[in-house]
Amino acid sequence: MERSLYEEAKSQAGDLDEEDIEKIIEKGHYDAYFENKTTRMVIEEVQNELYKANIEKIEASLKKLTGYRYIDEVNDLLRGRHVKWMKLTKQKNTLTGGGIVMNIKFLDNGVHILCNNGSRFTQYKFDDCITFQKLSKQEELILMANEYLDTDVHVIE
Repeated sequence: MERSLYEEAKSQAGDLDEEDIEKIIEKGHYDAYFENKTTRMVIEEVQNELYKANIEKIEASLKKLTGYRYIDEVNDLLRGRHVKWMKLTKQKNTLTGGGIVMNIKFLDNGVHILCNNGSRFTQYKFDDCITFQKLSKQEELILMANEYLDTDVHVIE
């Protein structure tokens, strides 16, 4: 039996013990995006953006975007994080292999994102693409904690 994308995303978060969780939380920074969000909500957000872009092979793209979140605003992009993007101006919308965000440039013709994929630098225009950013371990942990709180809290009378 095939696992759902949701179950696959949960399993990719890894096996963390309490000490790992504490270290991740101590290192972290606050991002309002994750407040009350669950893993399922992030996956649905990615899926909705792919539907809006009329992607032909949505299931294949969704599988490649497990562990990523949709980036709507350029101020949500973080340097040093892996991103994947899809150019909306092409006739056939395909997902790139992506790269690590090295710089965000504000130019006369729009915002450009400079990425490195290990062997070369690539720059793309943020406004012409939909962008997905890899979730950190801390972000995945926050999403799972929110999910746990959302599903397992029962009022006892």
